Amino acid sequence: MIDVLQKAVERQRLRDQFQRDAMEALREAEATGLGHDLADVEAYFAQMAEFRAGRAPRPAPLEPKPLAR
Repeated sequence: MIDVLQKAVERQRLRDQFQRDAMEALREAEATGLGHDLADVEAYFAQMAEFRAGRAPRPAPLEPKPLAR
């Protein structure tokens, strides 16, 4: 029972941290006007999956671009 509660507390802590990180990223994007297009992020993660599977070279890091307003 204690193990179940500890895991639930840890999941909640991770959810809370994710939300804080997301809000901070949004504030930074709004302040700088820079960010990443969803299509670019999806392509990057697909390339990283291929790299981690040993089927492709490491993709170049994503560079932030001006956000559409």
